[in-house]
Amino acid sequence: MLLCSPAGNDLLYDDSLPEQGRNFANKIWNAFRLVKSWRVDNEIPQPESSAIAVKWINEVLKKSTAEIDADFRKFRISNALMDVYKLFWDEFSGWYLEIIKPEYGKPVDRLTYEATITVFDNLVRLIHPFMPFITEEIWHMIGERKDGESIMISRMPQSKKIQQGTCADFEPVKETITALRSVRLEKQIPARDPIELVIRAEKNSFNQEFLPVIVKMANLSGLRFCK
Repeated sequence: MLLCSPAGNDLLYDDSLPEQGRNFANKIWNAFRLVKSWRVDNEIPQPESSAIAVKWINEVLKKSTAEIDADFRKFRISNALMDVYKLFWDEFSGWYLEIIKPEYGKPVDRLTYEATITVFDNLVRLIHPFMPFITEEIWHMIGERKDGESIMISRMPQSKKIQQGTCADFEPVKETITALRSVRLEKQIPARDPIELVIRAEKNSFNQEFLPVIVKMANLSGLRFCK
């Protein structure tokens, strides 16, 4: 209901509104169950794709926190909720968790797991003003808490300096992965079958920082450049 009621406007009630909230609660809970189900191995190194994803999601989190702070200061409650909704549903669940998710039956490295728990902690703090009960429950299950501790009286994530380039540079990565998935669908190539990607560009002229993410998410067997 908050999501659909910008300041100054009447809200016409519809049963689909609480249903949308229920679906979002399910999304939060299922993401939490997924992360907590991973087996952690202290010995395996952090994959390059996971290291890139951790760096990116932290910049996205800082950017969104600043936007949410601005919305609250201007009493744009519905905008603040929409920002945190998209942050969790699209960026965190739709992209970040998919990038770092280990292969079926395999463990996740310690660095990625701990970074993910920290991000999740910050996310439930941002969501808490809108959905207090599920966030309180998850916050206590994320880590050890002392008697009397509550997310209700814990500090909200603070706005920090943002590296704008990281967020902007990741958008073409999403577009590339989406395009490759569309080609697979069009050509009826199963997602489990590796494919080779040929990039028409000079290798030195192409931003290669995010290539490990593309390789993993698109299930590439190889990647080469050509003129």
